[in-house]
Amino acid sequence: ASDVSDQLVDLDARIRNERRVEAELLELIESREDASLEDILTVRTELATVRGQIERMDAQIASIADRVALAEIRLTLVQPAPEGPEQEPEPETTMWAEFEGDLAASWNEGLRGVLGSIAWLVRVIVGGAVVWIVLLVATVPLVKWIKS
Repeated sequence: ASDVSDQLVDLDARIRNERRVEAELLELIESREDASLEDILTVRTELATVRGQIERMDAQIASIADRVALAEIRLTLVQPAPEGPEQEPEPETTMWAEFEGDLAASWNEGLRGVLGSIAWLVRVIVGGAVVWIVLLVATVPLVKWIKS
């Protein structure tokens, strides 16, 4: 691995400089209407060279950005061993063990959700029992009155 920050700063400065040169060459072409064909062709050749250099540097920046995007850093933190009798180190976690842990956590979360829904339903039915009884007591006489 290497730090590419300096390289990116250098490329950025060189691109800015080349774009300034490109703008000056374009301005020169536009301002010199009386220039000979040979002078115009010379300036256009130089302009093409400058544009080619800009494109190469843009490609270098894109390549560096792609490499940086794919960079991976692994960091392992180790706690110093405590004083006293030696303990066996814990086995390194494998991808399969991580998958099993994630699967178990997902199962537990799903089960917790289902049980939470059942508990809510019981609370609605039991907690609303008083309301249901009052509605039933009020509705029965009303129905008998309407039928008569």
